[in-house]
Amino acid sequence: MNNNEIEINQEINEELQSMINKIFLNYYKNTSKINYVCKKEVSESTCSICLEKLDFKKKRKFKCGHYFHQECIDKWFEKTLSLNCPYCKQII
Repeated sequence: MNNNEIEINQEINEELQSMINKIFLNYYKNTSKINYVCKKEVSESTCSICLEKLDFKKKRKFKCGHYFHQECIDKWFEKTLSLNCPYCKQII
């Protein structure tokens, strides 16, 4: 392969990786719910990522029932691209 072919392959790989990331992120955002939780048992719980109370911030809830601060879980997901709940490992 010459340098030009290598550069083209690297660009294609970067574009494919970007597309895969967008697909995972869209799936993740569409399968979790964003809400403000008023339930006492949830608002007194802690986010297992930052270990702060779940009070007064937007939260994401997964099918497994676990809540996280939206900001915390979004950052975590973008770094890991995992389709599992970080707490119980169930598929979201």
